Amino acid sequence: MTAQRLLLERGGMLAVSYLSKMAKSGKSPEARVHALRTLDGLSALPDEVIARGLTDGDANVRENAIQLAEPRLADPRMTARISGMADDPNPRVRFQCALALGNSRDQKVILPLLKIVDRDMESSWTRAAVLSSIGGQEQQFMREVLAPIILAASMDRPNRPGSSPQAAIAKKHPEAFPALMGELVGCLPPSVPWLPEELFASSNPADLPWQMAALGGFGSSLPAKIKASPTELRTRARTLFARAGELALDTAQPMSVRLAAIGLLGRAEGEASGVTLQKLIEPQQPAEIQTAAIRAIGQSSASGLGAALVKGARWNAYTPAVRDTALSVLTANTDLLAVLFSAIESGDVPAWTVNADRRNQLMKHKDDALRKRAEKLFKDLTPGDRMKIYEQSKSVLKLQGDGKNGHVLFQKNCAPCHTFAGEGHLVGPDLTGIRNQPAEVILLHIIVPEYEIMPIFTCYNVETKGGDAYTGLLAAETPGNITLRMAQGIEQKIPRSDIAKMTTSRLSLMPQEIEKGMTKQELADMLAFLKGQ
Repeated sequence: MTAQRLLLERGGMLAVSYLSKMAKSGKSPEARVHALRTLDGLSALPDEVIARGLTDGDANVRENAIQLAEPRLADPRMTARISGMADDPNPRVRFQCALALGNSRDQKVILPLLKIVDRDMESSWTRAAVLSSIGGQEQQFMREVLAPIILAASMDRPNRPGSSPQAAIAKKHPEAFPALMGELVGCLPPSVPWLPEELFASSNPADLPWQMAALGGFGSSLPAKIKASPTELRTRARTLFARAGELALDTAQPMSVRLAAIGLLGRAEGEASGVTLQKLIEPQQPAEIQTAAIRAIGQSSASGLGAALVKGARWNAYTPAVRDTALSVLTANTDLLAVLFSAIESGDVPAWTVNADRRNQLMKHKDDALRKRAEKLFKDLTPGDRMKIYEQSKSVLKLQGDGKNGHVLFQKNCAPCHTFAGEGHLVGPDLTGIRNQPAEVILLHIIVPEYEIMPIFTCYNVETKGGDAYTGLLAAETPGNITLRMAQGIEQKIPRSDIAKMTTSRLSLMPQEIEKGMTKQELADMLAFLKGQ
């Protein structure tokens, strides 16, 4: 590495022939990668040396060679070389191949991208890489993905695997294919004002999940696209809405099918969808279903659904993760926020269940009327001296904890944002190694979440120009969007052009005053579980 630095600093062109030889036949993969990178830094990396790296026996070298080839994809020969790597045995190489092909405007890249997504569809990152590389060819890509399904429908027979490279793509990936279709439709350009007829070519019930996910992918523009579509397509779309209501309530359906149906219900017009969504936020439903239904309610145009979220008995039955989702939905919309305030004023919703960071946000709301209501409701609920509360809580350290019950409490209170031994959602830090810390330190982080916040877990508050408000960790950012990650791993993409205000929070994303939801014995039980006892 020192030699590499010196060569780059000094412009060591005399070393080019040696580096070229090392890039082709260096004894270690690390040496070959460094040689490639150094040649690139010296602007002395020929195509034939890259071509050798693309066929290297080590996957890490091939991955680096693809990155170095990306700026050269205006050359059809280099595009052909990279396209040929769609069948590479290593998933990281295939992922890098998908990213690189976005630099080519050759329409032939559609087929290698199809190969990659067919092989790695379960990977959300690979799907994102593929979809990021089809810019300008979204409709063509969708036609190619759906071609075998359309062919089977036209011949009135089920798909026959093998009739084309991607013929069995939907059958091979029953869980991931709906997600792909929802994401793909979300990439379609706004210049398509109506619903693509390819989405309705099949009437096979097995295709309902991806069809519903595809319609849901249109987001808020779906009602307008339905109205602009031919009569036949409008009829088929409304049939899908009706079936979505049935499938969402059917507990025998796979989770992926129910979630796709719920996502579509959030875009339905009329009151029927609202009735269904209310049934899905009962405590008898899995947390994933409740969370999806609450988010759909936030998108729905049906009236009265905000009030359904804050009914006293229902609110008290929410788990912390579900309640956090409900708060995210209620505080993101000014109309729903007024409903939340009314519920707090009536006593249906305890004011303390609105976490401290949200309370601070609401007491600074740009709407004067809402700000004054928030100040009246929350001014006496400042968290106080959390270190003092920590000292008072230390008595739980003397109690004998039950790790088995602590596991149940972890699943209820912590799993939506933390993982432990592979269980849970990775939003905040992985807690697997926390058992090595003293119990009093673990208790400190529970009672005072912001005592130590690593930079990557900084919480952000974002207000949009439309008045919506979101709180979460910065999961990703591009020139056009940011993505916040919230409880349950739920992600919210926000266009930069729609951001009115974005600030970091001094508080942790972890809820304040979590101890209020547990007895001292329960807190001791959870400590015992985290300590591996």
